[in-house]
Amino acid sequence: MELTGKCKEEFEKWQNDCNWFEDLNIYNENYTNIEIFYTLTPSMQYGVLVDYFNSVKIHLEIQNRVIGWNNKDIEYRPCYTTQEGVDFGIHFKAIPEARTQAIEKADELRNEVLNK
Repeated sequence: MELTGKCKEEFEKWQNDCNWFEDLNIYNENYTNIEIFYTLTPSMQYGVLVDYFNSVKIHLEIQNRVIGWNNKDIEYRPCYTTQEGVDFGIHFKAIPEARTQAIEKADELRNEVLNK
């Protein structure tokens, strides 16, 4: 779940400008937001990245659906909503894979805008 290009640069600037960890008492003030971000678990990083992408009008969602004749299996797929409309990713059997796909696609969409 890594950002690339201008999207990564913009995210790092956004990180410096926000105080999303100010209420966390476990960190001292010697750490920057970006340093703290990279210590978070992937699911927590995903939450921060969703906040960033929301701030640039790319809205991410992981949808799930029950599949199979016995309704015991679940598939997950990313959904991206931008000013251009809604797009869906492929289905995955596990949420971490869907999260990774969501961030990679959002990174691609944002870099397209930033590189114009």
